Amino acid sequence: MNYCVSIIVPIYNSSKTLKRCIESLLNQTYKNIEIILVNDGSTDNSIDICKLYEEDNRIKIYNKNNGGVSSARNYGIKVANGKFVFFLDSDDTIDNDVIEKLISSYKEKNLIGVNIKIIEKEKSYILKYNNYYETNEFIDNILNEKINCYSCGYLFELEIVEKIMYDEKILFMEDTLFLLTYLQYVSSVNYEKSCYYNYYFVQNSLSNSNNIDNTIKNIINCDKVLNKLEKNINFTNISHNVHNLLINKKCRVFESEIGKYFNYNEISKIYDHNKIIEISNELKKECNKKYKIFFIIISKKYKILITIYLKTRKFLKKIKKMIG
Repeated sequence: MNYCVSIIVPIYNSSKTLKRCIESLLNQTYKNIEIILVNDGSTDNSIDICKLYEEDNRIKIYNKNNGGVSSARNYGIKVANGKFVFFLDSDDTIDNDVIEKLISSYKEKNLIGVNIKIIEKEKSYILKYNNYYETNEFIDNILNEKINCYSCGYLFELEIVEKIMYDEKILFMEDTLFLLTYLQYVSSVNYEKSCYYNYYFVQNSLSNSNNIDNTIKNIINCDKVLNKLEKNINFTNISHNVHNLLINKKCRVFESEIGKYFNYNEISKIYDHNKIIEISNELKKECNKKYKIFFIIISKKYKILITIYLKTRKFLKKIKKMIG
């Protein structure tokens, strides 16, 4: 097969990492690609870096007003000409043979992806998944958080992607909504094990920084995404109780977002938001015992207990990560 692959790279103030990203694409062993660089209103010199490569006829540069990663990806989808679409974030890279391996492994009604290598400072580790999943098994694993839900690193069919697009109103867990919607069109998922999507984790990046407004938006968007999934996605053959899985997912995100803070005044500002109180009260009614204590002490505003709980949970998560 010699299908064209459209590689879409949303760019926002990525000057420090953009060269390595673009060069990992230009060095692909599979040559029938178009590299769609969507500059999403950057205020640094990202666009100048893009122009360094514009003489290569595979490079296509687009400028747009800032609208977020979903908006930039949708822009790329609209101008794409390939049979397939591959998403790459401008912080990241892919191994030189990724596109070639994905194309050679493609089968109809099958989603093919590569494992992700997490690179953090001097350390790296690989998110390893099975070679093959039936779609319902794959969805089940996502909902149980045994599989991380990214839309980068997969070979998507443009014809399907154009039907679903990204929801530009969702600013958190947009990948979850997109990927689970796409999975309704395929019967299986495969992973190519011999090459990697390289995800560079930066602790002080915008997506990992603490910001009260962002935390509130993340909790609210998580609630929106999972409610939309429960309403619109066909979960009939999933082995677990999907409603309970989605409730547990909401609880994990809520706890994780609150767990970014140890200052009680900051936590109180988050919890005093009307929509956060509403979501918390709903979850408190339906959550399992594991989270019941958390929502009780949050709602009652037990200052010392909140601090003890969050510090204990953070310590236990650190231990769990160290041992496995």
